Amino acid sequence: MSDQKLEAELRAELELGCSDTCIHLFVSPGSGCTWADHWYSDVARKMKSQFCSRLRCSLQWQADFEAIDQSANPNNWKAVLLQSQLLFASPSHAAAILLGHSSGGNAALEVAERNTMDALIVIGAGYSQRDRRCGHIQPWDYDAIVANVTRRIVVLHGAEDQVIHNTEAQTIAKGLHDAVARAGSACVPQLDIRIHEASVGHGMQRLCPAVLLEVLRALILELSEDTVGS
Repeated sequence: MSDQKLEAELRAELELGCSDTCIHLFVSPGSGCTWADHWYSDVARKMKSQFCSRLRCSLQWQADFEAIDQSANPNNWKAVLLQSQLLFASPSHAAAILLGHSSGGNAALEVAERNTMDALIVIGAGYSQRDRRCGHIQPWDYDAIVANVTRRIVVLHGAEDQVIHNTEAQTIAKGLHDAVARAGSACVPQLDIRIHEASVGHGMQRLCPAVLLEVLRALILELSEDTVGS
């Protein structure tokens, strides 16, 4: 079966039975990766199987990559794509979870600087919002991220990551903790930081989907209860 047909079938499966009020999970992959790589489609399919019509999963499909003008936004085209998905696909009354891996995690952090969402999950992400090869290093706006994420921020990083060292995750964790402290009595998201995962590299194959599924299940159950309660 061709990749195009597999993609179409998975897309239909992940959107089956969804309403405008369901929880929406957006997944942004790492550089050079698609829905078929690593654990992306496995996690989305297992979550959809468990929560059915309560959950809509949006991966980034080949057509999405082809439609975006990468030359117009060379340093953050993934963030532009993710933000367009968030704004187009998720109505204001639907709960939204952004999940990004590697450069997709960077994109999720950048989108969280200027858009509200219920939860943010960044996996193997870097401490800067610019491509360091271009000489533009700018820390994340942690205060804006903490203000925009209402429920939970999760940071996962492998101890053996040779692509983006886990000290970068430590920098992200400190920035988030400091922003929460500065927020004081304001309503702030819960932080779930898991950096030193032994024997886990950048692809996160030994950590995902097991730990990620655990995190997502708990989060979706909480958001489901909020939806029912409201």
